[in-house]
Amino acid sequence: MNCNKISILLISVLVLSKFTNAQSKGCLDSISFNKFYPSYFRADNATNSLANYAPQVDESDNVYFSGRTSFNSNPNYWSIIKFNANNKLVWYKNFKTDVFNPFNGGALLDIDEGASLTYASLFRNEPNPNSNSLIITKTDSAGNLKWSKIFKHALNPTISGGISEPRAGKNGDLFCTGHFADDFNTTVMALDSLGSIKWNKKYSHNTVFKYHSNGEFIEPLTDNTVVVAIPFFYNADDINDPAARLGTQLVKFSKVNGSIIDQKSFMLYDNTAATIPNRAKLQKINYDTASNQILLFFEDLGFGIHKHKFVLLDSNFNILKVAAYSNSVPLLSTEKVNISKTNIITITYPSQNVFPPDSFAYVSISNNIELIAQKKISLTNLGFPHRNFKVDLSYKKNGLLNFQLSTFTNLAQDYLYLYDNSPFYSGISPCLGNDTSIFSKVPVFAFPVTNPLIEQNGSTLLSVTDQVPGYPPIDLSLPKEEVCKQISICDTIKLFGTPYHCLSNPLDSFKIIRNPLCRRKTNWQVDTTAIKIISQTDTTLQVKYLQAYRGSIKVGFGGCSLTDSMAIEVYAPKTAVSLGKDTMLCPGKTITLYAGAGFTNYQWQDGSTADSLVIAQTGNYIITATDSCGNVFKDTITVTPLDVALNVDYPPGLCLNDTAVFNLPAPLYNFTWQPNTASLLTNNLWKLYPTVTTVYSISAEREPGCILSDTVLITIKNCPDYIYFPNAFTPNKDGLNDVYKPTVSGRIILYEFSIYNRYGQPVFKSNTPNQGWNGNFNNSQKPLPGGYVWHCRYQFINQPLVQKKGMFILIR
Repeated sequence: MNCNKISILLISVLVLSKFTNAQSKGCLDSISFNKFYPSYFRADNATNSLANYAPQVDESDNVYFSGRTSFNSNPNYWSIIKFNANNKLVWYKNFKTDVFNPFNGGALLDIDEGASLTYASLFRNEPNPNSNSLIITKTDSAGNLKWSKIFKHALNPTISGGISEPRAGKNGDLFCTGHFADDFNTTVMALDSLGSIKWNKKYSHNTVFKYHSNGEFIEPLTDNTVVVAIPFFYNADDINDPAARLGTQLVKFSKVNGSIIDQKSFMLYDNTAATIPNRAKLQKINYDTASNQILLFFEDLGFGIHKHKFVLLDSNFNILKVAAYSNSVPLLSTEKVNISKTNIITITYPSQNVFPPDSFAYVSISNNIELIAQKKISLTNLGFPHRNFKVDLSYKKNGLLNFQLSTFTNLAQDYLYLYDNSPFYSGISPCLGNDTSIFSKVPVFAFPVTNPLIEQNGSTLLSVTDQVPGYPPIDLSLPKEEVCKQISICDTIKLFGTPYHCLSNPLDSFKIIRNPLCRRKTNWQVDTTAIKIISQTDTTLQVKYLQAYRGSIKVGFGGCSLTDSMAIEVYAPKTAVSLGKDTMLCPGKTITLYAGAGFTNYQWQDGSTADSLVIAQTGNYIITATDSCGNVFKDTITVTPLDVALNVDYPPGLCLNDTAVFNLPAPLYNFTWQPNTASLLTNNLWKLYPTVTTVYSISAEREPGCILSDTVLITIKNCPDYIYFPNAFTPNKDGLNDVYKPTVSGRIILYEFSIYNRYGQPVFKSNTPNQGWNGNFNNSQKPLPGGYVWHCRYQFINQPLVQKKGMFILIR
């Protein structure tokens, strides 16, 4: 893209912004291919295990990397270089090294919270080619050297093994791990911000027969711990022995003193029965502070087939997910695998069919270890020189990848290219590249293992030597040429669709309005348990609903925080609308009638359109409701006045020691009254026996929430105690004198009453003054007239026992 085209795009953006309403700031970025010439890097010399030029990005998207360089025909230089977010050189520092005692700052491995840069390299201890000393160097963010030190085995500097891979923790602390051939125990070392050893400890395995450690990887966590991943094999002395069992052990140490806090192990298998062990080797460990998750990367190479395995764990080493990817077409070159701080994975390959390679491809995998994109970049179309190159990358914000391509040749000057690309960009162009297919998912399974366990076993004695470059750094310039550029402006997104849908027609569609200059892929997000995506483009989505659902459809742009969403409700077709059973209106209360959710339209007889109606009067109420499928339903409810009242009246005056009795209405329940002393309620029979004049308040429910209440005054009188026996009664069921019993005034505590006929036969007995005789005897419904004798024993409260007898006549 030339400058004129870029200007046209920018003008279009300015015009568009006048009539689009952005949801938030969005993502304004670009991809570009930039050439820097001449390059002084010795890309062909990046051979040690801590690869040269390993790039890192700070919080402002500044890109740093370092490595061996050749300057003025002298190959013994080490350089640090910084580019800003727009791939413009900020500074280039070139340190001259000593040929006989090399100062080699090494590859850039980490940037700590204080913006200090940490570098490391391995220095071979002759004559043993397998013996390595670790060189750690720190600079500030301006490339000024802070310190540089060499760490060796103190007792045997030429012993095989070594310490490698320093990782930055908080406060500038560094953590390293490794082992030596004297005992092959795992060594873990902690350094402070000045490179002094805080603690150094050794750990051994004593629980598994023929256990062999196969390397170590270390990663600080956000809490006060550090985790070490230890690949191991056992049951054989050779890892290639078919009998060997391979696994990975995770051990959590205290950052303060190296004490063991937790440890777990697992093994990978190619089948669910765990009978086919997977022989992939652990290559990297990474910790995402945002999700608090640990990612392990394994690799299994053979005959051009590259199998990559990923295991995702929480910070307590519980396995969350595993995934594996393999290429179908053989790859002849070695890939480069990078993992971002948020566990985004990128695998990069130079082209396979041309030498020197004329293209490269990359695969991007999400922090949920799912494929994001696979792209191929033709370098010939971008004017890339026909020569060998090394490729590496770093991660910028919004999902941008910053590739670094360094050429190397013995015949001409070399180039350095910085190339921003994104797996989230759509479209095809020389600058964007083309979508391709390299990897597909293959089965892999992880199962926990109870052993092995490690324990502390002394420490490794290390020597520490300061190394200082013999000359001050040389500042270099690096002219930039922008080969191509594609601008992307994702500042607008608006989702349109229907919020309600009927399941009888399960298909639905949504669309968005987006800035035409947005190059990012649209990312549609749905609940796959309830919604199946039929098709999708950058502006439309076709779905099929699988079940009734209440949730949302969400849309955004890949790698960008700008999103929009729509709440949706999917209903099964309705069968009816119901207001419930007919009900009663409680005096002074209101009733809320509910028609139920899930209808698109409601219509009450008064014209209101809500799904509920509040009423304060009796009558008939009608609802008409329409569901999402267009079905119309009606229902009616009748609201009547309350069918009962609570009225408690009592004649004036209650004799002291007597009882006032009320027969309360049966439909009422949950009776409460005050005062609740000298009272009793049994089967809706309310008895009061106060000793002083009292006002009682009583309440009861007819229906939940419908409470009735009343009050009654009970006036106490001092009445004489007496009992009166009538001399006749007429049981003819006319409501007058139909029962023979005495009239009692006062409180009786003992009462025995009997009636006998003329033959001395007992015809009636009672212990209750209120119970009398109706004239029937031996189930006869016709009382016999004549004279009868009564006997009574009774006693009033605080009075003596009395016995009396007398006669009365039954008149028909």
